[in-house]
Amino acid sequence: MTSARPDSALAGHSIQGHEPERGQERWRRIWHAAFGAAAFRGVSIAGTLVTVPLVLAELGDVRFGALVLVTQLATLLVFTDLGLGNGLVTALARALAEGDRTRARSLVSSTWFLLVGVMLLAGAVFAVTSLLVDWARVLGVEGVGARDVTASVVVFAVLFLIGLPASISQKIHLAHQEGWQANAWQTLGALLTVGATVACVVASADLPWFVAAAVGGAVVSALLNSAWLFLTRPELRPRRRDVHVEVVHFIFGSGVLFLVLGVAGSVAYQTDALVISHILGPEEVTTYNLALRLFLVPGLVVSFLVAPLWPAFSDAFAREDTAWAMQTLRRAVIWGAWVTVPGAILLVLFGQPLMDLWVGEGEVTIPMLLLVSLGLWTALNAVIGPIAMFFNGAHIVTFQVVCAVAMAVSNIALSITLTPWLGVAGPVLGTVVAQTVCITIPSLIYLSRWSRQL
Repeated sequence: MTSARPDSALAGHSIQGHEPERGQERWRRIWHAAFGAAAFRGVSIAGTLVTVPLVLAELGDVRFGALVLVTQLATLLVFTDLGLGNGLVTALARALAEGDRTRARSLVSSTWFLLVGVMLLAGAVFAVTSLLVDWARVLGVEGVGARDVTASVVVFAVLFLIGLPASISQKIHLAHQEGWQANAWQTLGALLTVGATVACVVASADLPWFVAAAVGGAVVSALLNSAWLFLTRPELRPRRRDVHVEVVHFIFGSGVLFLVLGVAGSVAYQTDALVISHILGPEEVTTYNLALRLFLVPGLVVSFLVAPLWPAFSDAFAREDTAWAMQTLRRAVIWGAWVTVPGAILLVLFGQPLMDLWVGEGEVTIPMLLLVSLGLWTALNAVIGPIAMFFNGAHIVTFQVVCAVAMAVSNIALSITLTPWLGVAGPVLGTVVAQTVCITIPSLIYLSRWSRQL
């Protein structure tokens, strides 16, 4: 299996330059980001608990399934930015750690102008494609009405594309290890989404308005974040003179790797709803989606700590503090397992009563096999999440790409095969098997060999 070599800054995997005070500062920033993420997720979960029953009652099973499918296009289209935002995080974190402000300015400006170009190109492609595509058939929701579905997809696309250049603000915060600021703006977006969704319910709005409410809050908050960030940090404001060919090539090359990784991840993890819709019908998407939301809770708790690890690892590797990175990785995996495994077990045992309490008794019945499958998937993510952040920080991307592509292909084949046989649990079991064989086991082997070279 082909694997990427870490960045040249890691040559020899030196542990010289270990700085206890710097390590403590990294942990301080990680915990601040974790608390900020907890606030954001708390608002998001509370908003979901409040709005889902209201939206489900207003739209019904089939139209709610259509809403889920349209809004999930955001995860399927994660590749639209060509991986440029993720490519920026590691490079900018390294430039900041090395005190290279000139390169930092060039990285931000080059990435922003590239994102604007991508927005314009993607908008043109969508405009042409929409004239030829029957979106209701593509999403498997012909019963909803072609006009409503098409309008919903157009609303989603416009908001999504506007959000592409604005998304750079989140990446800049992450590179600065300012996760708490990034999460504060995301919390604002979640509050806007909840308010807009409730307004749609009160007004008995059509499906496109619900899509606008679901997507628009995050876009508005990202635009406000970008305006505030470039106002308070004028040195990072995108300028044409700070765009350099060498940096553009670097960001684009790095972005391509994250692009492939993002596409593979989206295909692997976000096509389950489409498979279920086409094989079992859109009403089963509702069962799958609501059950999935329950099991996302333990993973969200772990993600509070995992997400800020990426720039922290990048900073550590740039300063050749590999010992801190290895110790932090072990702590993150152990902590994640302590949270997610008990949480997954409790949800397997009490998932149906919780669902009855949430949306009403008898409204949604979750098969036990689906509960067990989601429990296994949740436990697996506790291991692979911190390792992925470690690999990102060390710029070990090609290895992840190979694993993710293999996983995506395997997952689709297994999902299509298992769904007619096992029902709504089929795609989740396919994901568990594919992720274990193609990602978890190879990553543990790679990490073990990599660490022995230290």
